[in-house]
Amino acid sequence: ALHIIAIGRLRTDEKTKTYVARRIAEGHSKLEAIRSLKRYIACEVFGIIMRRQQDINRTRIAA
Repeated sequence: ALHIIAIGRLRTDEKTKTYVARRIAEGHSKLEAIRSLKRYIACEVFGIIMRRQQDINRTRIAA
């Protein structure tokens, strides 16, 4: 799933294109740039999941 998200962002998002181009200019391969992009996406998704879990835990259940 992370790979599909990364490739989708790489095709459509200008910030992502700039990031990958910068990593390649630094001497990294395109695969290494995509690997680091996937790590970044995983951190983003984890943060979203954790915030959502906290919201769920704070919600009172009406019985």
